[in-house]
Amino acid sequence: MKRIGCLVCVLAMLGCGDDGSGGSGAGASAGGGAGGGGATTGGGGTGGTTTVGGGGAGAGGFGGSGGVGGVGGAIGGGGSGAGPAVAECAEDADCKLVDNCCECSGIPNAAAEEACDLACVISACTAVGPADPPPTARCSAGQCVTSFSCDGAQTICLTPKPECPPGQQPTVVNGCWGGCLPERECADVTACEDCSSDSTCVSLIAHNPSYHCVDPGPCDTVNCKCLAAAACVDPFTICSEDPAGISCGCPVCL
Repeated sequence: MKRIGCLVCVLAMLGCGDDGSGGSGAGASAGGGAGGGGATTGGGGTGGTTTVGGGGAGAGGFGGSGGVGGVGGAIGGGGSGAGPAVAECAEDADCKLVDNCCECSGIPNAAAEEACDLACVISACTAVGPADPPPTARCSAGQCVTSFSCDGAQTICLTPKPECPPGQQPTVVNGCWGGCLPERECADVTACEDCSSDSTCVSLIAHNPSYHCVDPGPCDTVNCKCLAAAACVDPFTICSEDPAGISCGCPVCL
């Protein structure tokens, strides 16, 4: 009887051991299931991040990391904030000159002229210099500006270059230095170095290249994706990026 009783005990112990091992196996199976879910959700980006917080299994953690990577990719593809800038004009006829006591500037034909309450003897454009022919509005690098050039290479007088406030450049009037003008209202400037940090330099590349200080508009990052549509207007349609801003090449210009 003692032998039979011992045998029963041994069998009972073995049975208990089998039950415990089976329980561990079920737990591993459950953990594996959680991991698989994490991997699937991780592919979706945000779901992966959630899995990292709630997943107990290693595989679930890796799934979450995949999700974070997906979010990063979406941000990277967002580009430059509000979207690409838009050209104000395609030709000179799209612009008009504002010449009053407050400003000398070029604006699109559809834009309203800002009110000016100042009284003056001569207008702002006349104060820049008695240009011959008189100044007009011009479409330059897709922007409406004045016809005053700020390219110092065009001067033939020996008078020294005048000093201008920040954001302005001296004009060239009839071959000599004229008054100061906001850099973005110049038909062109001498070089990209003339553009302040608030403006972007656009180089129009042809036989004789020209340089222009342009408002970057909504572009957080100045590149062809955001600025080409605003500045590289026909025939300067080939955009490339450089440290100073962007360059617009003309494939048909000689």
